[in-house]
Amino acid sequence: VATSPSLIPSTATNAPLLVADTQGNLLAIDQHDGSTLWHITLPAGVVAPLSSHDATLIVATVDGDLLAIDLATHTTTWHHITTYLPQDDRVAFDSAISLHRARIEAAPVIDPSRRLVVIAYMRGAPQSTPPFLAIDLDSGDLLWEASANTPHRSTWYDQHVAPVLVEDRLIFIEPFSPLTAGVSLDDGQMLFLSNRPSCIQRQRSRIVHASDLNYVPRH
Repeated sequence: VATSPSLIPSTATNAPLLVADTQGNLLAIDQHDGSTLWHITLPAGVVAPLSSHDATLIVATVDGDLLAIDLATHTTTWHHITTYLPQDDRVAFDSAISLHRARIEAAPVIDPSRRLVVIAYMRGAPQSTPPFLAIDLDSGDLLWEASANTPHRSTWYDQHVAPVLVEDRLIFIEPFSPLTAGVSLDDGQMLFLSNRPSCIQRQRSRIVHASDLNYVPRH
């Protein structure tokens, strides 16, 4: 099992524990006796933590699948596949280069007020845009992909950790640099870049937001 058990918020005393594994199994487990209440086979394995809002569970797989599961009916409401176009010398000369599936290790982040889900993903190599996108929580439609509208940086690395959502923006740490960045939740445009005192090679902990302060982990 790759993900930690997720207890879906509920006033009911029999709310199940939800667990996904690297073999593509999603299990609802009775929190009192450990029995399996229901089981869904996913398109691929899962290492990202699960996320939920009301009766909707959001699951992200290592093959870029993003699924909304109705917890009342145990059925898939929508299925989005996260893809990207490799940015290397071949793309300029070969029109047959196809889209690649992204890898997702970070938990989906839900903004209930905007009815969207933010995904951080991985492409295996630096590219010209930050690896974030927003999906409509209700329909699964793509709302925006993050833009690198800044003259200060031309390459962006993979994101292993979910960003933090603060008011009208998402905030993330850029690996292998001293940069903290903000992206608009309305359209994915870059809002700011700021320098930290130290460089983080690979972030392992999320930014923590409290009141008007953001706590950035050292590693």
